[in-house]
Amino acid sequence: MRSICRLVKRNSHETCLPLGLLLSLLLILPSNVFSQDTLYFENENFIEGEIRNMEGNLLKISADYGGEDFTIEWDQIKAIYTSNHYEIHLSDRTFHFGRMRSVSDSTIHIISNNGNIRSCHQKDILSITETGQDFRSRFTAGIDIGFGLAKANNLRRFTSHANVAYQADKWHGQASVSALYSFQDETEPIRRLEENADYHNMLVNDWTVHLSVSFLTSTEQKLSLRSSPKLGIGKYIIRKKHGYWSIAAGTNLNMERFTNETPDRNSLEGYFGTEIKLIKLKDLDLFTKAMAFPSFTESGRWRFDFNTVLRYHLPRKFYINTKFTLNYDNQPAAWASETDYVLHLGLGWGW
Repeated sequence: MRSICRLVKRNSHETCLPLGLLLSLLLILPSNVFSQDTLYFENENFIEGEIRNMEGNLLKISADYGGEDFTIEWDQIKAIYTSNHYEIHLSDRTFHFGRMRSVSDSTIHIISNNGNIRSCHQKDILSITETGQDFRSRFTAGIDIGFGLAKANNLRRFTSHANVAYQADKWHGQASVSALYSFQDETEPIRRLEENADYHNMLVNDWTVHLSVSFLTSTEQKLSLRSSPKLGIGKYIIRKKHGYWSIAAGTNLNMERFTNETPDRNSLEGYFGTEIKLIKLKDLDLFTKAMAFPSFTESGRWRFDFNTVLRYHLPRKFYINTKFTLNYDNQPAAWASETDYVLHLGLGWGW
């Protein structure tokens, strides 16, 4: 990266509007007049382009007349006007999505998609992350597969994992599917299929409402199908640009059907747990989630679910995915194991 080496400077011999009047016009003109983000400085120079991000008091912007991104100190900027939309992290631990427009030398308005305005001091903005307004820019997905062979008993093992996610201004949703199939001579096939869908809606002060549903089929635990719709609340303990740590609690309806003569079970459970997500740590992403399920209707029963995913990013959107999943049940079906776990290593591609 390099510092600014080329700015557009006003020529004193040209006829031009005073800076104060120009800033006033920028405030009242409709946003679709501008196709670029604009930064103004104390010496009345300005630069136009597309802001990439701001973190650690350094803002990066791409300009048409520069082959590389320019790096600018945040406190050297007098005014900012963006036509693009960004995720903006403030010092009060809140996140906002929208455009930015300076209304004075130190005050900035964050204008959301629905027209809501959040006023803040320039020094209260801790980070700016490039994001889009259209569906495609907020949608992510990935799929990875793993395959194993062994001569002993003609072992064949296949694992896969796929996920999709969407990030809106005040909510986000995601869904995932993990599968394992194992076949070898003289033994029964092993099958495990896990599906999850989650919806999180942001409230105030980093509180959230959670709606989710999960499905599990497991040969090891004799589960033909476990269906688990959940409703709960959560709280972000730490929430920053590169990840978060949150806690959650709520209720879960546990409905189980088995592959042997164990009678069907329907029970009401509570749940509490925590999750940690770290992204863009150089080429690594890490996600870890742990949940405990004490039963309200089955005396002494409790379950525990744990999973962690480590993703290493490769060029051209490829990645190596390592996932470990553990399920524990202290009152499993007849002749079933209390514990089931899977270690998956796969090569994937995301977008």
